[in-house]
Amino acid sequence: MKDLVKGDRVILTDTFYGDSLNNPVWEGKYGNIMGTVTRRGGDTVRVLWDNGAENGYSIGLEYIGMHGPKPKNSRPDPNSAFLRRKRHA
Repeated sequence: MKDLVKGDRVILTDTFYGDSLNNPVWEGKYGNIMGTVTRRGGDTVRVLWDNGAENGYSIGLEYIGMHGPKPKNSRPDPNSAFLRRKRHA
């Protein structure tokens, strides 16, 4: 986790924090929710999840790619990718 920076895309792979809307464990109760690192402070990484929740972590995140920082207070629509694919099908 020490190499994560603002804008990195991550998933939560550890159940240390539980499995909830604020801590959506990959393939857990809330499905496959990805997030974007919004800031870093020491050993803590702040993540804005694609479901709109935000939380801080010191363990359990896995890097999946870099897509650039999302605007502050953005609340991504989890259905937008599905709708784009459907329109192009």
